[in-house]
Amino acid sequence: MTIGTPPQPFDVVLDTGSSDLWFATTACTSCPPGTELLDPSSSSSLASNVGGSGSVTLRYGSGTASGPLASDTVALGPFSVANQVFVAVDAVGDGLNTTGQAGILGLAFQGLAVSSAVPFWQALLNGNQFAAPEFAFFLARSQSTGNAPGGALTLGGRNATLFQGDVDFQAFSFQNQGGSFWTQTVAGVTVNGKSVSVPGGAQALAAIDTGTTLIGAPTAAVNAIWGAVPGAQSMGAQTPGFFAFPCNAKPAIALSFGGPAWPISIQDLNLGPVGGGLCLGGLFDLSQGTNVQVGAGNPAWIVGDTFLVRAPFPPPAGSI
Repeated sequence: MTIGTPPQPFDVVLDTGSSDLWFATTACTSCPPGTELLDPSSSSSLASNVGGSGSVTLRYGSGTASGPLASDTVALGPFSVANQVFVAVDAVGDGLNTTGQAGILGLAFQGLAVSSAVPFWQALLNGNQFAAPEFAFFLARSQSTGNAPGGALTLGGRNATLFQGDVDFQAFSFQNQGGSFWTQTVAGVTVNGKSVSVPGGAQALAAIDTGTTLIGAPTAAVNAIWGAVPGAQSMGAQTPGFFAFPCNAKPAIALSFGGPAWPISIQDLNLGPVGGGLCLGGLFDLSQGTNVQVGAGNPAWIVGDTFLVRAPFPPPAGSI
């Protein structure tokens, strides 16, 4: 996307699990080497210290980013928002690594925004820039695409050439979320074709999160799922919250949100060997394997790219 006058182009992480937009700036001395940096002084349209709020800190499962609020013209493809509020990041911490990219474009709802800013996509929707009130992701596996662009974000519609079959429309729940995350209720889980018992109620609420690589779930659900996989065992203190399973096995794990059961490809579930003929699994205990606070308004599940690469979701403005 681009920002400023004249436009400065940057790569950003597209994240449906957060709502703030931020760019690393030339004032950031703790940003990892190779990070693309925004030069605020190079934009004639940038307004700094918006709201006089001082520095804000954004917290993610893998670290933090902080800086003052600013605003400028931000564009993605043919879509543009003037005076879009963003965080001009001057510090990152706790191991946050956006793999050299300049920042994160949050695609969840305003209720989740630490900056209180209207998210970019909602500003587009409010400005009648969408042909249809929806956006859609197509995710590709990086190892199969090399350096070529692998994924696609379609704003204001869905690209019918990127999926087959019917769209499974499920109303999303704002239960205990204040309209913040794209949420679904995990209605059922099967392992090798057999149902396993997973918690219901608030413990079944899941955030659909393109900014998370793996699948995080409540302790009881993780234990039940891996308990149904022959030969699976906890990684214990070596890798807290994770399980390993025999590398020659192909456990068929599927999630349902009230409609069809969506399978998780073994290609994405298997994260590679850890020794002793075992391979690490891509579904982990959210209370141990991340910095995300369990409870505290956060969904009990985080359904990330390990699942979404297999089952892309096109979320309309009332469903996902």
